[in-house]
Amino acid sequence: LGNVCLAAVHVPAAVAGSPDDFDGVEASSDYDDISPSATVQFDLTDMAKAYLSYSTAYKSGGFNLRDPQVSAASGPASDGTNYGFGFVEGFKPERVTSWELGLKSEWLDRALRLNGAAFLSEYTDMQTNFMIAGTISDTKSRNAGKARMTGFELEGAFIPAENLMLGFQYAYLDAQVLEAIDINGDNVAHLYPFIAAPPHSGVLFTDWTIARPQWGEIRAYVNWNYIGDRKGFVITEERRGLTAIDGYGLLNARLMANGIRMGSEGTLDIALWGKNLLDEEYELTAIDNLPHADRAVIWGDPRSLGIDFVYRFRP
Repeated sequence: LGNVCLAAVHVPAAVAGSPDDFDGVEASSDYDDISPSATVQFDLTDMAKAYLSYSTAYKSGGFNLRDPQVSAASGPASDGTNYGFGFVEGFKPERVTSWELGLKSEWLDRALRLNGAAFLSEYTDMQTNFMIAGTISDTKSRNAGKARMTGFELEGAFIPAENLMLGFQYAYLDAQVLEAIDINGDNVAHLYPFIAAPPHSGVLFTDWTIARPQWGEIRAYVNWNYIGDRKGFVITEERRGLTAIDGYGLLNARLMANGIRMGSEGTLDIALWGKNLLDEEYELTAIDNLPHADRAVIWGDPRSLGIDFVYRFRP
């Protein structure tokens, strides 16, 4: 269930280019939804099972605090156009329906684990923000989109020797915005890709228990995390290259001493860790929504090192 009630903050002056005065404007709406899900599981063997799942979900509607119109009856937006809706009307919930077919299995006396899944997700009434031409941040929000995601995931782990585990994860994703009807009635889906949806991503990892002394254990964990090329948000197709985001891989490691006894009251875990050990420069996201600049970029964290202390009280 969802319940939304928002009030615009006090703004002493009208939005530039608009006759509206956003002083004490109020808007409210109620949203409710039933999101069913179901799963059927098939036991193929004692060590393998297949499943089929169906699920639905929804994202609550809301109000656009950047909308340059108070309401449909209040007058034109900042570009002089009356779009027939504004802050007061808000936007409706977004809904998604998903199917997943998967397999979970263990082999070689449970020394090998292999899992896989294929999925399909379909979005309706997708909430989309459209920039108003000639402005820096004036947007109109509406339920104007349809989208589809298909793909598959694979993961595995293998224990080649006692105290050593090797593993991987891989995901392929085909995410497409099928329809995005802008405020002029045009389908501009090609300008609205799923920004955080790389076609390829994956992880390789090693988990090694180095020793098990009387006081606990010493472990090392190393992983390499890869995120593939992605697209960013653009205003026009001609500027697509400005927000193309290159793929990157990050090397991370953690050395742990776990279960160090601290008297009879508890244990202490100590971990030395490093993230992005190769100090890669990488972009998390990039957008092109500024009329007087090429793009805005959010960069990922540089190499970082640290130490963790965790004390566990015994019950």
